[in-house]
Amino acid sequence: DNTPCLKLITDKMGIFALLDEECALGKGTDTSFLANISQRHAKHPFFEKKRLAKTSFVIHHYAGDVDYEVSGFLEKNRDTLKDAMKLLMTKSKDPFIASLIEPPAEGHHKKITVAGYYKQQLHQLMDLINSSNPHWIRCIKPHPAKKPRMWAGLQVWSQLNSAGVMGTVKVRKAGFPVRIAFEEFY
Repeated sequence: DNTPCLKLITDKMGIFALLDEECALGKGTDTSFLANISQRHAKHPFFEKKRLAKTSFVIHHYAGDVDYEVSGFLEKNRDTLKDAMKLLMTKSKDPFIASLIEPPAEGHHKKITVAGYYKQQLHQLMDLINSSNPHWIRCIKPHPAKKPRMWAGLQVWSQLNSAGVMGTVKVRKAGFPVRIAFEEFY
């Protein structure tokens, strides 16, 4: 379950909210953003600020640790899509291109940041997933070179562990190897 990690990123005082807050401040900087999230999330189990890292932090995602370099975060987050570009895309004759983005809002409105747009998309995805009964296919990448007959054992093990396969194997080895249908059992 990746919910605590998602909350760290998307909650009201999560990383995206603090990023948008820094962007709203006229004098916000990448280093003040890093100091702010480090102070707020220092005790969060999915967040880490390494002592020697002056411009980066780590998020412990379900599939492994990811280092984030904050240089340019605020500038990239302020990069809002211009209304003319939105209009151009929505008027496309290709239905796929036209569906990629919503048309610009009428009147004066607050420009949405990159983090805000991503957060909206994430909530829409989670609503869709929670409203359906998804079935997952676990794909394993055997090695980074993408050549035949090569295996990177640690990489494969890490992917299997992250996907929950190794946990399932442990449960099965512990004495629960068979799933009996409810109708047969009852």
